[in-house]
Amino acid sequence: LHRELLRDGYLDMLVAAGVRLLEIACGPCCAIGQTPPTNGVAVRTSNRNFKGRSGNPTAKLYLVSPETAAATAIMTIGWLIAMFLPYYCARLFTTDSTLISMAIDGVRINMMVFPIIGFQMVVTNFFQCIGKVKVSIFLSLSRQLFMLLPMAFFFPLVWGLDGVWYSMPASDLGSFAMTIPILLWYLRKIKQQ
Repeated sequence: LHRELLRDGYLDMLVAAGVRLLEIACGPCCAIGQTPPTNGVAVRTSNRNFKGRSGNPTAKLYLVSPETAAATAIMTIGWLIAMFLPYYCARLFTTDSTLISMAIDGVRINMMVFPIIGFQMVVTNFFQCIGKVKVSIFLSLSRQLFMLLPMAFFFPLVWGLDGVWYSMPASDLGSFAMTIPILLWYLRKIKQQ
């Protein structure tokens, strides 16, 4: 697996994103070389994530699967590229300077809330996996159908072309805000049972 990751270039991409790959040994368990800053946040794929175990008693540690850690790194790199290098993103699709100029603003606006999109999708899949199909379908449709379509129609009436761009992050933010109370309601319901 290590050789395949290296051969296909994925290892370089992960290391460039700040991922540290270690041998299976005691290093991560006793925080040798991986101590997060005071009040810092660290995402770990090692199960040694309880308070103080990282070498810093104030650090907040989150346990995730290696796939989630890799997806987070890839998404973060994509978001940083889109936010700080939108010209090059647009240039991949056209050389027309007018279109590139319009796309630069559009890419930045569209990517404003990109980091939270995954939460809504994961929660939707969670409800599907536990057999709550109606809730899953409702959440799935909330982003594109219930929010994006009306916003894509009405926002341009107020903000012109920028309204089309604003409709996308607004629908993402709206569906995120709708997903949180539904998830909390269900988790409280489970806790009461």
